[in-house]
Amino acid sequence: MTIVTHDAAAPRRTVSVTINSDLMAKAKAAKINVSAVAEAAVAAELAQRARAALLEELRQEAKDYERFIAENGSFSDGVDAWLEENP
Repeated sequence: MTIVTHDAAAPRRTVSVTINSDLMAKAKAAKINVSAVAEAAVAAELAQRARAALLEELRQEAKDYERFIAENGSFSDGVDAWLEENP
């Protein structure tokens, strides 16, 4: 499943980012597009956080469902009981 974290077609915006000067010099020498790498890293982090939030939500939903079944029984339990009463 692909998690959409942002509008990839949105216009670019100039921002200020602080980075280790030696790292930046080496990235420049290696002709690394630091803006593209930073953008990809932020998008990846947002996607990871969205996945983590979704997994936590699903865990909670599963717990709630299990609690409901423990308290009320399942749909098939009700069908079985009805079939026993209405042969």
